[in-house]
Order: sequence, then C-alpha cells, then structure tokens
Amino acid sequence: MTETKSLRPILEEHPLFRGLKSEYLDLLTDCAANVRFDQDAYLFHAGDEANDFFLIRHGMVAVEAEDIKGPIVVETLGPGDILGWSWVIPPYNRKFATRAVQLTRAISVDALCLRQKCEADPKFGYKMIELFSKNIKERLYNAWWQMADIYGPPAR
Repeated sequence: MTETKSLRPILEEHPLFRGLKSEYLDLLTDCAANVRFDQDAYLFHAGDEANDFFLIRHGMVAVEAEDIKGPIVVETLGPGDILGWSWVIPPYNRKFATRAVQLTRAISVDALCLRQKCEADPKFGYKMIELFSKNIKERLYNAWWQMADIYGPPAR
C-alpha cells in the first residue's frame, strides 16, 4: 500500500477534502489509487454498479445521457472536479455514462472500501455524506443555471 499512501497529500489538498481530520484522510487514502483513461475511453456506462468515484486531476470527461439519436453530453468535468455520486445512494447504480474527452488522470476511490469504513466509523460516514451532499447541491445548482440559460426563463 505504499503507492496509495503517497496519494494522501493530493487528497489533502483537494477542495472537497481540504481541512479533513487526519484520521479521516488516512481512511480515505486507504481506498484510493491512481488511474488513467485514454481519449474516448469510457470510465463507466449507465447501469454499471457504482463501486468507485473519481477525483479528476488532469484532462476532461464528458458525462453523457443516452438519447434516441445517440449520447448527449450533459456536463463536462475537468481538474479538481469529482465524478460519481451513485456510490452514496443505494442501489449504487450509475445513471449516466462517462467518457474521457482527452487523456485523463484521476484518483479512483474504491466505494466498497469506503462504505465499509463509513459503516465502521459513523462519524466518518456522516462527514463523507456531508461533503458529498454539498458537492451534489452545487452541481445541481449549476445544472439548473445551465438549463435556464438554454431554455430561457419559465413562461408565466
């Protein structure tokens, strides 16, 4: 596990985890690994089990919804962004596909490992839910603004 321990400084500096207690960073780091995806490689598909989430370090990914005409890009994510909330909410299945738009490097966090640690330490689990809820809220708010920009104000 020497390789995963070296990820601690990166996790510690990530905006989502900045200021996280040292023992919580240790738990998180134990579940983390470096990953890389070549351009056009899929990180996951809709319907897949959500057994991990990603902290994008370099590159860009497109979150895609399937339409009759093919995939529609719902959102693009880049360095500093978090990809994958489905690990938090049962039944832990992906709702969208995600494809690397360019070479992408990320930290993958094993959600099975993390959920076990959350169950073993409820205070840690609560903190993870709190952090991810803030991120989910922010992303939904941004999506709302994006839709308002595309479709205009509601009719009265």
